Amino acid sequence: MRPGTPGVLWVRLPTSRADYWVGFPRNRVDRGESDALLYWIFAGVLIAIAATALIAWRLNRPLARLARTAEELGQGKDPPPVPETGPTEVRAVAKAFNQMKERLKDNERERTTFLAGISHDLRTPLARLRLDVEMLGGRVEGDTQKAMVADLEDMNAIIDQFIDYARSEATEPFSAVDLGRLAREGAERAARAGVAIRCELADVPVLMLRPLAINRLVANLVQNAVKHGGGEVVVSVRAAGSEVLLGVSDRGPGIAAGEVERLKEPFTRRDEARSGQSGAGLGLAIVARIAKAHGARFDLLPREGGGLVAQVAFPVAS
Repeated sequence: MRPGTPGVLWVRLPTSRADYWVGFPRNRVDRGESDALLYWIFAGVLIAIAATALIAWRLNRPLARLARTAEELGQGKDPPPVPETGPTEVRAVAKAFNQMKERLKDNERERTTFLAGISHDLRTPLARLRLDVEMLGGRVEGDTQKAMVADLEDMNAIIDQFIDYARSEATEPFSAVDLGRLAREGAERAARAGVAIRCELADVPVLMLRPLAINRLVANLVQNAVKHGGGEVVVSVRAAGSEVLLGVSDRGPGIAAGEVERLKEPFTRRDEARSGQSGAGLGLAIVARIAKAHGARFDLLPREGGGLVAQVAFPVAS
């Protein structure tokens, strides 16, 4: 430091002719540029984090929306189209998903129209056959006439199953429903048709369900119990933890554990039904589909003392 100049740092620059002194204020030299560099690094890191969060948000938001919509579609619901927004790749995925969703709806409408047309075309000749059989009178044996009428009724029942299977539950809105009341009404309809049926209904929480679809579910479970069970049918509703259980029990031969999942598929029947019982094998498939559309679990369980319990577990909204 050059004498007599406190607070200034002097640097001597010697040359061939003379020496030159350059002075720097001490406070500038002591601070240096390290603090400023740290500030710039910190600011750069903050900017990078903010930019990364923005990019992730722009990517994740449409992807999360697409995932929710796909889950609703898989549950049998009819969600609105996914907004085609976001980066180019995400927009392309959303557009392809919306096109797939529309194609699925078109296929479902065509299937429903096709099956409805077949049922309409078949019911007219079946009605004529039923009338002809009823008018046969004494020209055929009574047992033969009854068997012919039973066959015609089986044909009508099969047509009804096709219509039920083709019908989409997604078009019916959800509403607050007392499952016990619906089960009792279904049991009363079966009782009026001559079914030996009993109810065991406990108080349960109100659920958001599709009433017409649940009526079809109960009817198919009761019909399956009557056809394959024999004896008295028991319809039960009870709460179990975070679920409400709807059960239809019979005293039939039951179902082997290895056959349970197969019998939930369309057009499958028990082995003994192939030689004796009629039907299209759609009853349990209809139940499984309606249960899935409500986020419920459908189980076929052995009944204590022999028989089968067809049980649907509906989740209780928290």
